[in-house]
Amino acid sequence: MKTLVPIFGFLLIGACAMESVPGGGVDENEFTPIRHGDLVVEDVVLQGNIGEVAGFDRVSATEGWSSEGWASVFTLASAETGKGMTIVDFVGGIDSEEEVMVTGCSGEDPSDWAFDRMADEVLLRRSDGASGVTFDYDAVFEGYGDEETSVVTGSFTMVR
Repeated sequence: MKTLVPIFGFLLIGACAMESVPGGGVDENEFTPIRHGDLVVEDVVLQGNIGEVAGFDRVSATEGWSSEGWASVFTLASAETGKGMTIVDFVGGIDSEEEVMVTGCSGEDPSDWAFDRMADEVLLRRSDGASGVTFDYDAVFEGYGDEETSVVTGSFTMVR
């Protein structure tokens, strides 16, 4: 078992760097959602494509964490063609939509992403509900590979 840990320094420049940490993590064969971090995230969905990987059919890990002036939610999903990950960063914290950035990564294996970059455009929609706040987002990655455009749509509920 591995725990997937995004390294914060790389988030600022758009890299999906990960390191292995003993104990806990994602069972790549079971695809059981395993949650870590200080934010409770539920009802996670990832659709569309990130680079060459498309057709996400299961979310295998979700993590939400925050610190003063910053919050992030990471989602790892699987498709027949590989794996994809988004990291949604809220500059100013989860209650501030001062600046929202989405990093997208994809490839055959999370330890070796073929596609790894910040979205060129992000559209975020927020709706408050009884159980928490739901965020729906669209992230557009323009001009990768042969000048194609990649669009991923995601959703998650932050439990309060």
